[in-house]
Amino acid sequence: MVKIKPWVVKADFDDNSCVGMEKIDLFCTYKEPDYTQCEVRLEIRKATFSDAEDLHELYNNHLTSNPPLEPQDMADWREKLIRFASNPYYYLLVGEVDGQIVSSVTLVVIENLTHNMRPYAVIENVVTHSGHRNKHYATELMNKASNVAAEHGCYKIMLMTGSKRDSTLRFYANCGYNKDDKTGFVKWL
Repeated sequence: MVKIKPWVVKADFDDNSCVGMEKIDLFCTYKEPDYTQCEVRLEIRKATFSDAEDLHELYNNHLTSNPPLEPQDMADWREKLIRFASNPYYYLLVGEVDGQIVSSVTLVVIENLTHNMRPYAVIENVVTHSGHRNKHYATELMNKASNVAAEHGCYKIMLMTGSKRDSTLRFYANCGYNKDDKTGFVKWL
């Protein structure tokens, strides 16, 4: 069983581009006409039941273009989050800035009988709040998800995206994923 601890990334932004990236700390400098420097701390951790409302807002307003029309029962969300947190193979990772969840990635590790019985992982629901994009938060969450998969001994991580936007596809390619090795299919139920 892999235990996950909060993971802090320190970031300063320079013209919205990073000048240096390390595994845990990211240092950049951000300059705007009225500001000389802005420091932001991203904490990465596994989601808890108390994150239900923040995740609901993040998913429904920043992930999907078709959020559910029917009201969502937050008690159901909290109950699912409790189950996710107790599952040693389910990682709903969140990135927090100043106590607000600004980004999220879900990683699920799946046991396997092939590839020397090494597990594999699937990534879903990669999302960053629109007001916090282009700050490398999703990149840091994807790096953390990769580290968790490696700790479990996974031989690969798979993901699919419904996006056709070049920027999204480049993002995944820059995270180390390629679209050439496999062909993905979806059957909606």
